[in-house]
Amino acid sequence: MGFLGRATLLLGGLIVWGLHFGAIYAANTILCTFHGGGPPVGGFSAVQAIVAGATLAAAAALLSIAAFAGAGGRGTTDPETGRFVVRVTRGAALLALLAVAWNALAAFVLPACA
Repeated sequence: MGFLGRATLLLGGLIVWGLHFGAIYAANTILCTFHGGGPPVGGFSAVQAIVAGATLAAAAALLSIAAFAGAGGRGTTDPETGRFVVRVTRGAALLALLAVAWNALAAFVLPACA
């Protein structure tokens, strides 16, 4: 794995968190502005259903990044560098998972479109 691959892997968790953050707030803004929160889906508002789906997708992506982190450490000439890449990638992915959960919590604690 080259420099670009390692850099993408290191930043993967933060990229997924940023995409999740943007997606849930865009969905909330669009649904609340044009549809008043959207029709209920399975006992939840449409906003909550979209946030739940986006959160599950982001969590799966982050757990995949954490599991795949070992590949970023292979092929380095220095074993310390390999361990660094693995630890930072897993740490960033787990912190991003906490941030994703925190972002999603607002959709279920606060009323939709309030």
